[in-house]
Amino acid sequence: MLDLPDQVRPLLRQMSSLYATPVLTVAPTGNPLPLDTLIARAERRFPDGRLAWIETPARATAAIRINLARPGEPSRRFPRTNVWLDPYSGRILAVRDGLAESGGDVLLNWLHPLHGGEVFGMAGRLLALLAGLSPIALFVTGLLRWRRRRPRRRHG
Repeated sequence: MLDLPDQVRPLLRQMSSLYATPVLTVAPTGNPLPLDTLIARAERRFPDGRLAWIETPARATAAIRINLARPGEPSRRFPRTNVWLDPYSGRILAVRDGLAESGGDVLLNWLHPLHGGEVFGMAGRLLALLAGLSPIALFVTGLLRWRRRRPRRRHG
């Protein structure tokens, strides 16, 4: 699901609705507001959210996206609570509540934290590390066993 999202999402969409990121445009009206002001507005919308990251627009006509991690979301690195704001007026243009997701979105939201072990803290990260190293260990032990069982050539 992580590697082939374009193939998996249509299948999931048949079973559950999936969130569609809004396409938003704004009219540049002077200088953008300071980020502190925009962050404060997003945090007022979701008071239990903590700032995770900010997606600043590449174009003057694009909205800014504030990503907030809320208790109960599986990932602190990739939270799904988002607030899109007009960078010039500070008006909230759209929101995504990461705690009010469809079943398909919940499944997708758990992929990254499970893949990297983030969801289970340090124990989960160590488990992900061991799972990543296990193919190497299996290869080495398989090679050693194969060499030991292989008939030896006799010289002479």
